[in-house]
Amino acid sequence: MSEKTNACTLLGYPADAKLLIVNADDFGMCHSLCEGGMRAIQEGLATSCSLMVPTPWGIHAMKLLKDNPHIPFSVHLCAVSEYAYYR
Repeated sequence: MSEKTNACTLLGYPADAKLLIVNADDFGMCHSLCEGGMRAIQEGLATSCSLMVPTPWGIHAMKLLKDNPHIPFSVHLCAVSEYAYYR
């Protein structure tokens, strides 16, 4: 990647800008993370979220993202769970 096409310039900032990207992680793990993540994004604190699909609130989180297609998200890979009731 040349200096003219670094991540900062691709996002519309000067090439030497220092950026902080805040992501709402574990989106879907529980109700409070769905609500808190949405609030953080709506109020401009966070700019994206990481969806955890096989969780108790995963379906709710997917509906929130479907209803808000402007929210960028990734899928948080869940290979193991340390919570006995969140499997």
